[in-house]
Amino acid sequence: MIELGVFLKVIDRSIQLLSTRQKINRDLFKDIIEPLYKEFEVISIAYVSMFRSIKNQVEESEKVDPQAILEIIYDEMLGIVYTRTQYLELAKLLSEQNKNTLVSGFSSKISEFFNASTKIKVLGDRSPTSASVPLTSYIKSKKGVFITTGSGREEILEYIREAIQLLEKRLEEIAQDYARLRLKCLTNS
Repeated sequence: MIELGVFLKVIDRSIQLLSTRQKINRDLFKDIIEPLYKEFEVISIAYVSMFRSIKNQVEESEKVDPQAILEIIYDEMLGIVYTRTQYLELAKLLSEQNKNTLVSGFSSKISEFFNASTKIKVLGDRSPTSASVPLTSYIKSKKGVFITTGSGREEILEYIREAIQLLEKRLEEIAQDYARLRLKCLTNS
């Protein structure tokens, strides 16, 4: 039979381990996940806004200047390319180093957000790069030629609409994972 003192020591140690795990989860959330998500919110809104801006420009113009669209893309991408690279690397490391499926799922979805063109099938490029790359390639092929109403314009609009829809869907999934992580890491569950 186990002595009462030994039994109480085992219970005390179990409580300490549980408290340590809760502190690790809280620290992981507050030091890594929350700052990552807060910065991601800002950059993802800018990223989606870029596509909306291009969509509005194409919809509102009878003649679309490919150079103007490229300038919007390059201006926006220049502002986020470094951050995007950091996010992809951090998401990869989080996924590799954390056995928690919620954390790895969250980090994978951030990578998928920045690699959105893998599911967009309008303009032909299926490489896992940012959603603007196929659009940029298509627009570069039209350089010096104004895109008017017709197939070229509709093709661009179709691509942009799909990109926005996909990015918004991924943003929603990331927000849901963030909420789950917040609940798991900051509560005793």
